[in-house]
Amino acid sequence: MHDVLDAQWQFDPNKDETYLRSDLPPGEAAGVLQEAGVLGYEDAIEMNQDIVVITTKGGKAICTGVVLMTTAEISTRDHSVVAKIKRVIMERRLPRKWGLGPEVSQKKKMMIQKGLLHKHVKANGSTPTRITG
Repeated sequence: MHDVLDAQWQFDPNKDETYLRSDLPPGEAAGVLQEAGVLGYEDAIEMNQDIVVITTKGGKAICTGVVLMTTAEISTRDHSVVAKIKRVIMERRLPRKWGLGPEVSQKKKMMIQKGLLHKHVKANGSTPTRITG
C-alpha cells in the first residue's frame, strides 16, 4: 500500500502515471470478475467450468478463470461475482479505449441513453424483448 501511496503522490502534482501504473498489482490480485463487467456469455455455462474472458473489441483473450455460477444465475443476478480469475493473459500496457468497442457495446450505450436499459445494463420496462443487430 505504501508503494501505491507513493505512486499517487508522484501522480498528483506532475500528472505522470508511469510510476502509478508500474506499481499496480497484476490482474490476478483482483481475483474476481463482477457481473456488471459481463457483456455476453454462452448458453450452457456450468459452475466450476474453466472459462476464457475475451474483449469485445477484436475478441482477444483477457484472462482465464473458473465460473462461480450457471448461465441462468448470471442472467438473473445483479452485481454478483461471476468468476474467479486464475491467470491474466492480456499485456499490461494496452491503449485504454475500451469505450470504443464493437457494435454491441455501442448499442448498449445508446439504449442506456434512450432509457431502454438500466444504467447497469439491465432490462427495464422499456427494454425490447430481443435486440437484433
